[in-house]
Amino acid sequence: MRGVMRSIALAIVCALVPSCAGGPSSSGAPAAESTSSGGESITNVQEQGVDEGGIVKMHGEHLVVLRRGRLFSVDLAGGSMRQISATNAYAPGHHAADWYDELLIHGDTIVVIGFSYRDSATEIGLFEIDGRGLIAHRGSFQLRSNDYFSSRNYASRLVGDRLVLYVPHYLGYVQGDGSFDRSFPALRAVGGSWSSIEGPVHASLAPRDGYAVLHTVVMCELGQRDALGCRAQGMVGPAGRTFYVSRDAVYVWISDAPHTQEGGVPTDAMVYRLPLDGGATGAVRAWGAPIDQLSFKEADDGRLHVLVRGNGHGDAMWAPEQRAGALALASIPLGAFVSDGRALDVATYRAMPQVDGSGALTNRFVGDWVLYGTGDAWGWGQARGGSVYAASWRHGGPAYRVDLGHDVERIEVMGRGAVVVGRENEGLAFSSIALDGGVQPVDRYVLRNASQGETRTHGFFYRDDGEGQGVLGLPVRGGNESGWHQLWHGSASVFFLRVSAQRFTPLGGLASGDAHLDDHCVASCADWYGNARPIFWRGRVFALLGYELVEGRVVADRVEETARLVLRP
Repeated sequence: MRGVMRSIALAIVCALVPSCAGGPSSSGAPAAESTSSGGESITNVQEQGVDEGGIVKMHGEHLVVLRRGRLFSVDLAGGSMRQISATNAYAPGHHAADWYDELLIHGDTIVVIGFSYRDSATEIGLFEIDGRGLIAHRGSFQLRSNDYFSSRNYASRLVGDRLVLYVPHYLGYVQGDGSFDRSFPALRAVGGSWSSIEGPVHASLAPRDGYAVLHTVVMCELGQRDALGCRAQGMVGPAGRTFYVSRDAVYVWISDAPHTQEGGVPTDAMVYRLPLDGGATGAVRAWGAPIDQLSFKEADDGRLHVLVRGNGHGDAMWAPEQRAGALALASIPLGAFVSDGRALDVATYRAMPQVDGSGALTNRFVGDWVLYGTGDAWGWGQARGGSVYAASWRHGGPAYRVDLGHDVERIEVMGRGAVVVGRENEGLAFSSIALDGGVQPVDRYVLRNASQGETRTHGFFYRDDGEGQGVLGLPVRGGNESGWHQLWHGSASVFFLRVSAQRFTPLGGLASGDAHLDDHCVASCADWYGNARPIFWRGRVFALLGYELVEGRVVADRVEETARLVLRP
């Protein structure tokens, strides 16, 4: 219940602070972007070819923005920046407790994913966008579920024509009228009658606390204009879950409190693989839990590589921000995913060094490596400085430790290497890490008196210009403010760094004009999925800052503002 659960979660934060099918497998080379409808990607995604729900996408020459329950389109043709459309992101008759979180574009169809607390349902809104950028509501559907919210993960993916959703059904929760079957998957047009979605249900682990959840993966075909054909698979087990989508399959890792079977084989988790080509679902019994979706890599060596910790509990709400347990790298052969869910051999796991510090774990697969460390992007403590660890999933060998002197709040792909971002005493630090021929720190830049303005992965983007050249952008705020400010307050600016051979040159930022706009918000009035993004498109540079869209150009070693548009509801 996000109306209630988000309020509870928010109260906790505030109390603690004085938030298609069948394509080729992705390779070991870094891949940080996916192409949405209409050309180049502007979304920093985990897997190439798998788009993720976000707050801004491209349709041809139109930028589409989802903000506070409304959809906006902006014409960028011919060097312009002109608002075309503004429309509600919901069907008529919405409720104030309904939230609209994620945006995807398939052809000329805009898909908006949200959640209704009134109806206990995930909402799928379909909108049409034409060549002029005009947006019209086509229809809205509801998928019976409980709240899918995660502080790090996204509920929706788009692979070819297929919309993939994760939704939970808390079987221990009884509806007000005492009915139980409402927890199971069903679909309806908003205001219509429920129709059950047929699909198999797999028995997973018996929850130690007796509180069972039906973890459901729903796949809907978007190629049909007047219908939303969906199928579902459910997995009954404990509440802990992590959801990951590769080019070839959907994975759900279901975890419980750790315990050990006779013989020393850990068995406190079940991992499911649902092939996108319609093949048979397979499962393995496993140990521990991933940190979040970035802990996974389905690689070209025929294995699923996953960084796990002994006491994790999945990616719901702020579970990823809790850290406990030993770390290991699991390398699971795809052939091990069989119908009987046999236990993995302990040799599947490779012990990883324990991290220093008390912050939340952050991790990312970059090329042939998995990197991890601890930081405190939400501001639950002071920056302590730390190290990033890197281990090769392809070649094995020892894990490397690189001392950074700053927290590890964000790890991102940057060309053939990585960039690690985190707070230190003087501000926000950026460290580049070379991964060719070993793991080596290359350069460091500190933006003084600053902190991240966005904690989600989509807040970052790196434009790879080839030959070791590129530009990165990241929303920032001043005064070392904590990450929880992003729920209500826009970022101060989007900061840009030029990258050459993994060395940084600061370009400055495109700043918010702090436009005070009374938008008469009636839905999604807190920015749970962020409000600021760097945007690189066809050689142009933009900063989305709340309702402001700022364009700039790089002149010598400086980005200068050239135009500004305030989106008007």
